[in-house]
Amino acid sequence: MAISTDRSPLDELKYQFRSGSIITKLIMINVGVFIVDYFLWLFVSFFFNNAELYKQIVNFFFVPSSLSNLLLQPWSLLTYMFFHADWMHILFNMIFLYVFGRILHDFLSNRKILPVYILGGLCGAFLYVLAFNIFPRFAVNVDKAVLLGASAGVMAVVWATATLRPNYEVRFFFLPPIKIMYIAIAYLILDFAMIPRDGNAGGHFAHLGGALFGFMYIKQLQRGNDWSVGFNNVVDKLVSLFSPKKKGPRKVHSQVHKQQGAGTSSHSGSFFGSDEKQARVDAILDKIKESGYDSLSKEEKAFLFKVSKEE
Repeated sequence: MAISTDRSPLDELKYQFRSGSIITKLIMINVGVFIVDYFLWLFVSFFFNNAELYKQIVNFFFVPSSLSNLLLQPWSLLTYMFFHADWMHILFNMIFLYVFGRILHDFLSNRKILPVYILGGLCGAFLYVLAFNIFPRFAVNVDKAVLLGASAGVMAVVWATATLRPNYEVRFFFLPPIKIMYIAIAYLILDFAMIPRDGNAGGHFAHLGGALFGFMYIKQLQRGNDWSVGFNNVVDKLVSLFSPKKKGPRKVHSQVHKQQGAGTSSHSGSFFGSDEKQARVDAILDKIKESGYDSLSKEEKAFLFKVSKEE
């Protein structure tokens, strides 16, 4: 029997973001930023008819190749990897992130995948800025060139996946199965070949930086050195600073006892006061971790959503 959850599209998006893997979250963030960026462009175009104003606003979030400009907007090292130039740019990045990210998620936890994307993006930005400041060929553009796009972070995910499982095969459309290492190598060769041939040399350098990080991260992980530990410690501290303090377990148990004493069933009380409900949630979360959100039944998805609304 089908179960209707009666969720609005906005509620569904919130639920998918809350319960999805880190790959799902990254794709949703990138698409969300792209949509906001598009409407910003429409607003500035129609109300101000000033393309230069729009450029000045968005450049605030892109990595400048000039070191002096970068010092004035260091946050761009993070924000640039969620912006895209056009729909083709974001489409191909998100396809690669989805295909390779899902494979990587089968073997690594969310707490290892997010650092690959973010630190790979930072490594790509570093190589981009370095190239524009050491090679005379780029000197003429160093004061006006900027970097944007998820490509460096995506390349880090691609090469982390290919390094971890080089013989894993994927199929694109009508093509025969192909090992992901061959795809990663072809992508890398294309970047090397395109550096002197088109106007996006900085972007190709960023791709190479991301690929290098993804490769080195997995090699170090296989040797027992987890580069994600420091990153996760910083993220945990930042999250704890901005997260509201939760009530202690003693107070929660007291509330549950009061409800039960008043004749209320324990299943209708606090989520944390129901051992049976907690056990079922844990089982569903374990299933998501092992097989992904799509492996859940409709009833399990509905139950998880209902519990999340009770928190």
